[in-house]
Amino acid sequence: MMHEQQRSDRDRYIHYDCTKLTDYRTALARARESDPSTTTDELCNDVTIADRYNFSGRSYTDTVLYGKSEDGWTLNPDSPYDADSIMHYHSYIMGNENCLNGNQAECPVARYRDSTNHDLGYEIIPMWSRPSSWDVAWVKTQYGWRYSGAEEGAQDGGEISETRLKELIEEGREQYIEVQD
Repeated sequence: MMHEQQRSDRDRYIHYDCTKLTDYRTALARARESDPSTTTDELCNDVTIADRYNFSGRSYTDTVLYGKSEDGWTLNPDSPYDADSIMHYHSYIMGNENCLNGNQAECPVARYRDSTNHDLGYEIIPMWSRPSSWDVAWVKTQYGWRYSGAEEGAQDGGEISETRLKELIEEGREQYIEVQD
């Protein structure tokens, strides 16, 4: 699985501010010591530069493109952005002290309340303890899961039936298309 906050369309759904990461100032100082022309934008958005200066922001760069990744995972361009995914960093991870003390505006990442109207502000993304329905759907799709229940309508291990999985995928596609329009 890939980290959701690295999707190339993530800025539509989340507010990300790399300057709020705990190691931002140190990484920028290292980068500018090596190359004084290094900008915040380069450090925060170029995975190669972030990695070169050991900046945690490399885990946030929006570098995951649709299709197959180098390690063979697939990201479907029709899949909705899933801030509820266990593969999405929560707002407090790598956050500075002000964020950890509850100041939401100081957290490096937060979900927009409305992806079509960012003026409505954003909210904290909590740390999830279980996979979202989209996480489950992705795993089942990647690993070729097939329904094998004893009777029609039975659920696999108390999780999602194949019928429900298809419904979720279709609902998500419809929501994604609505947001794109």
